[in-house]
Amino acid sequence: MISSALKTFSQFPESVKAEFKVIPWLQVFVYLPLLFEPFTLESLAVVITCHALLFPCLFRVYWVKESQIVGYFVVALAVSFFSSFYSLASIAFYAITILVAMAHSSFNVRLGYVVVIVATYLCSAWLQSYQMTTFLVGLFFTLVNGVSVCYQIKALYQQLAVKQTHEEVRLTATSNERERIAHDLHDVLGQSLTGISLKAELAIKVFDKSPATSQQQLSEILQISRDTLQAVRAAVSGYWQSNIDTEVISARVGFGTKGIKFSCDIVDIPLDPMIEQTFAWVIREASTNIMRHSKANYCHLGITLDKKTLMLVITDNGGGLQPSDNVINSNESTIGTGLLSMRQRCHAIQASFSLSQQKGYTITVIKELS
Repeated sequence: MISSALKTFSQFPESVKAEFKVIPWLQVFVYLPLLFEPFTLESLAVVITCHALLFPCLFRVYWVKESQIVGYFVVALAVSFFSSFYSLASIAFYAITILVAMAHSSFNVRLGYVVVIVATYLCSAWLQSYQMTTFLVGLFFTLVNGVSVCYQIKALYQQLAVKQTHEEVRLTATSNERERIAHDLHDVLGQSLTGISLKAELAIKVFDKSPATSQQQLSEILQISRDTLQAVRAAVSGYWQSNIDTEVISARVGFGTKGIKFSCDIVDIPLDPMIEQTFAWVIREASTNIMRHSKANYCHLGITLDKKTLMLVITDNGGGLQPSDNVINSNESTIGTGLLSMRQRCHAIQASFSLSQQKGYTITVIKELS
């Protein structure tokens, strides 16, 4: 029961996690004045009580409506201002108040809250005649830190919006593809099955009176079935075909969601369908491996043509596959099953496949065109 409650309590929203990441943990040093400055039991009790008021505001504000955020913000700011008259360590409370302000989804509102926090801090510093060193430290934790976090949260929301847009595009494309498949299969099978049904009924009716006519109908049913089977196979084969442009777009979207910078340089030439499908497969598998295993932050894809030598190169700056990534031995290098599949597909079109490691992994596919 207790472990379940702790698990639920620790599941903060992504916005909270992101904000804790961008807040420098060196801010804990702001509590040093509490250890070195003379303080009374009264000031210590005030600081502890303010902590007890502030942190529930911080963790609760992300679950309330935006219209209620201002109440939590006012409480946090009032606690910060009040405690500043008892200990310099209360400067840290202004940083916590900034986190409370970041719960609002509007950038302008968040920035407005930061301005109010800075103004309150300046008022406190003026009333207490802070020394210049103390004043500058507090100004950093309010103005510089507040504006920085505000813009970083804005970047976070933009990334989430881009990711959501990509997801919506993917779902729309999937829905459209399903409709297209259903339409094509209806066109392929609808007329053929209707013809088979009518001829089967006719064959049954004339079976006793005209066996020859019945046999002819059965032969036609057999031919229609064979033609329909070929049409279905052709349609399904068309669905499974991939191309380089599609896989490059998919890779760009995938790398974007992982925060991996992606660049490509592809020569625009018509390719044999088998070659294009193989190259597309390599791009897909390589991109998946990079996103899952490489820990890279950059990937480059290039397709060049030198006379009649077509070359595909995919390189990253990550650590590549690790010994624990379920790899198998090869006469070229130690590669995983996905890389083995890429090599087999390349050999099927008489293309060479190589994998090298130097400041990251590089996959090279070379195909000599006739």
